[in-house]
Amino acid sequence: MNSSIISFYLHMLYRITKRAGEKEGSRLMKANAWHHRADVVSSVVALIGVVWPRLSLFKTLTF
Repeated sequence: MNSSIISFYLHMLYRITKRAGEKEGSRLMKANAWHHRADVVSSVVALIGVVWPRLSLFKTLTF
């Protein structure tokens, strides 16, 4: 699952950027951290959108 790897990577970027923003007192870095968090959420939604129909397909087929 490529989206799950990307989500993990973006979550780690969020944590690192947020910590650096707090250390430096930079509102811009904290805002950038929240941008990474928003990317994580959209990646998870995309992953659900791809996986859900594939799982539902097998439940609706009858042989």
